[in-house]
Amino acid sequence: MGLALAKRWPTSTVELIDKDIVAIETTQTNIEHNRLPNATVRLSAGFRDLATDAFDLIVANLPAQAGNEALDALLLGAHDHLQPGGTLVVVTVQGLKRYIRRRLQLIFGDYHKVRETKRHVVAEAARQHAR
Repeated sequence: MGLALAKRWPTSTVELIDKDIVAIETTQTNIEHNRLPNATVRLSAGFRDLATDAFDLIVANLPAQAGNEALDALLLGAHDHLQPGGTLVVVTVQGLKRYIRRRLQLIFGDYHKVRETKRHVVAEAARQHAR
């Protein structure tokens, strides 16, 4: 998703983050192959290693098997790493739809379903106020 965003908006800075070193190496190769100078990739488990970064947009494909505690950590981390007015967009499997809606409403005070298919839901929430 990050490479597509970097290609679509070449004047934006796109930072891709993953906890898997193989994914990082593959992504770096793809950044170079696709000549995307506006994209960088960094190894991090969630937002743990991003203490000072603040983003306008965070896009995540949430892991279906991560468990509620890990999902909450990702959603809370996203909230804390967004600029005021920044937006989180998440892709989830259908089985997480209600949980993600409740958590985004609680954490962000906001929830909007962007698209839904038989297998996936795309939702967004904007950081409007401090928790």
